[in-house]
Amino acid sequence: MNAMQPASPPAPGHDPAPDPATWERPPTLVGRLVCVRPLEAGDGPAMVQAIDSPDIFEFGGDAYPEFITRLAPGARVTEAEGDEMVQNYLGRGRTLGHWPLLISTAGGAGLGLTVMYDQSREARALTIGYTWISRAAWGTHANTEAKLLLLTHAFEVMGCRRVQFNVDNINQRSQAAMLKLGATREGELRLHRQRRDGSWRNTVVFSVVDDEWPGVKAELERRVATAL
Repeated sequence: MNAMQPASPPAPGHDPAPDPATWERPPTLVGRLVCVRPLEAGDGPAMVQAIDSPDIFEFGGDAYPEFITRLAPGARVTEAEGDEMVQNYLGRGRTLGHWPLLISTAGGAGLGLTVMYDQSREARALTIGYTWISRAAWGTHANTEAKLLLLTHAFEVMGCRRVQFNVDNINQRSQAAMLKLGATREGELRLHRQRRDGSWRNTVVFSVVDDEWPGVKAELERRVATAL
């Protein structure tokens, strides 16, 4: 009788399926600089804290309430407008595959918002986008750690093979940030979405896939460490 042979490792693309429960509820992720958690109906005050400049919504298309178009530099939004921002996101449906997430400081002060969406457990893929961060937090690595937390959850908990990012073709700042992150530029979707001013944008598609993740993670961890 032949000796029992050890089981062969799964072929690429055929590794065991992730736990379905990890695709059924949005995560709460705690880092050293920021916390990322599900947006809640009572988070209007966090929006008031975070919204400090119209610049942070420059490339948001129609994803934000109309009052954003009237926001003056240096102006703060009202409590009612903060509540409207929350309802704008929650009204789109916190359903399976669409999770609006609040980004806050470790102490709980509002910093911004992001969304995990277009989720497919079968394809093991999702998109991270509609992200904005308080102007005061630019350059602090708050967004860097938020991306580290989100990508770690996507690849290491949900078992993703691919995470996608979509960027307006005229948003050079975000495109540079994607390349610095280690994402791969895949191409452009032409005339993909209409901007709030009526013009049509091309969407530049970036992605990180699972075999790239270890290198991307190491670079994000290095960058976050410089802020500690």
